[in-house]
Amino acid sequence: MEYYRISEVKNYSRKRTKGSWISRYLLWRPFSLYVTWLFANLRVPSVLIVTLSAIIVGVSSFLLFGNSQHALIIGAIGIEVYAFLDHVDGELARFEMRRRGKSNSRVGHYLDLFAHKVSIIAMFAIGWAVANATGNQIYSIISFMLCFFMFGPAKESAIAVVTEGKKTEMADALVRISIFSPTKTSDTDGLRPSEMVLFANELIGFPGWLHLITIVCLLDAFVAPIHLLGHEFLYREALLIFLTPLYFAKFAFALQYYLHVMRSIKHD
Repeated sequence: MEYYRISEVKNYSRKRTKGSWISRYLLWRPFSLYVTWLFANLRVPSVLIVTLSAIIVGVSSFLLFGNSQHALIIGAIGIEVYAFLDHVDGELARFEMRRRGKSNSRVGHYLDLFAHKVSIIAMFAIGWAVANATGNQIYSIISFMLCFFMFGPAKESAIAVVTEGKKTEMADALVRISIFSPTKTSDTDGLRPSEMVLFANELIGFPGWLHLITIVCLLDAFVAPIHLLGHEFLYREALLIFLTPLYFAKFAFALQYYLHVMRSIKHD
């Protein structure tokens, strides 16, 4: 059985885009390569990894509906395991296609997108749990709205029209929408803010918000609530309050450009 060197796995599994700041420098890209290298040599298929990650994020998200210490700890750890495996399955899939000549797995691609959608449940779960813990049902509504904002205005239809050759006066607006995407491409290099501003932006993008959920769940499991202005706040509660206006602004900004693109498409 052929042995793959880690440098070889790194070369073939590398993304063509730079990816998010958080992933590249902190969690979990600097470490995922070594697991990808191990799985590549063990001939573990990427579809198996993405299936496992989808199961883990689903179970972990539902655990966060609870307020017990064990539920918070296991759920938080599970979210981070999913975030790690999300890097591994992508690297392994690229290695399989580029080095081993396998075709792109439609099943694996679907499961990866499915797992991303399932991870949104974690945000609603913490809102539900906070509402039950505090007796304030507004947090269920807030978390539901956050889930809506996280999906964002779908721009795939606009991209498809433009790339198929249709004329638009504002095709550059599609590039500007990408400013608020965690994925950095050569097309957006001149439009992106500084690395630290990019880090702040990606903290509320995927997978940044997953890490924030992990942090606040562990804080609520081990640390006393925050006392501020005469009130007591759970860390998960504080996160919901912090994220809601930011995600609303992010959603509105992206939606504005999306609507510009839609209005500017010239129909034959």
